Amino acid sequence: MLKFIEESKLDSLIFSKYRFTIEFNKNVKFREFHGSMLRGAFGDGLKNIVCIKRERKECNGCSEFNECSYPYIFDKRYVDNITILKPYVIEPEPKTFNRNTMSFNIILIGNVLKYLRQIIYSVREMGILGLGTNREKFRVIKIEAMDKSSKFFSVFDNITQDVIPHEKLTVKSFDLSHNNKITLRFLTQVRIEEEKEEKTNVLNNELNFDSLFSNLLRRVKNLSKFYCNQELSLPENELSEQSKKILTLKKDIDYKINWGFSSTQNKKVPFYGYDGDIEYSGDLEKLYPFLVLGEHLHIGKRTTSGLGRYKIIQ
Repeated sequence: MLKFIEESKLDSLIFSKYRFTIEFNKNVKFREFHGSMLRGAFGDGLKNIVCIKRERKECNGCSEFNECSYPYIFDKRYVDNITILKPYVIEPEPKTFNRNTMSFNIILIGNVLKYLRQIIYSVREMGILGLGTNREKFRVIKIEAMDKSSKFFSVFDNITQDVIPHEKLTVKSFDLSHNNKITLRFLTQVRIEEEKEEKTNVLNNELNFDSLFSNLLRRVKNLSKFYCNQELSLPENELSEQSKKILTLKKDIDYKINWGFSSTQNKKVPFYGYDGDIEYSGDLEKLYPFLVLGEHLHIGKRTTSGLGRYKIIQ
């Protein structure tokens, strides 16, 4: 497997996962899925920190566009009229929040890691602006990074304001041993859409392994290309054929809708998809590294708000 990873350059996809622990002045309550709230506040905080032309509503046409971290991280960008995936994922707590301390993760991918200090200051700015409709203020009390053993350690010195040097993660950072029978437990809704002949996107409710893998493969390729400056050398036909041989043994999933607020649309928007457990069986030798990456980078639609988060259970 390691030979396959090296030959395919799969280990060129680097990322880091950071955990921010914040404290409110009082007990506050947020809806069950608050990923969209965190994502919107993150964008506002980042723009407040880096934008020098706040009177402009749009980034396009700004003289600082190519040098500014905001459009690179948060704004929509296109190549050949195709939307580029964003280089971050926000992982909210998966349950209703109702207390005064909260933790959430931000995964940063590839080149965007150079903006870590700006992102730390952006989260602090989020606390000044406040979260939710009541603009609940908070302070950041701990910033940690995840290591190879999936444990978190402090990565920011509050006294010196320095980022403590730490190793970035790749697929080779994790245990790749596996069985030929695994369960994917979706902690937030997974939303895989398929384009039909009439050019409309339809929610995939089967979640067969090959449809999941196809989406994950495309995500890994694009993140590597646009943010890690590396085109992967993958035997895509071979991987695709192998993914079609993976059987679904057991499926216990539910369709679920949560609601969030879109500041760009100025209205409530639905976050829908499936959560629960799916058990798969088959030869996963060359497919498993992609599943490990997806465990940290998520899969499907609206990953930046925390959808498509799963855990591998063997």
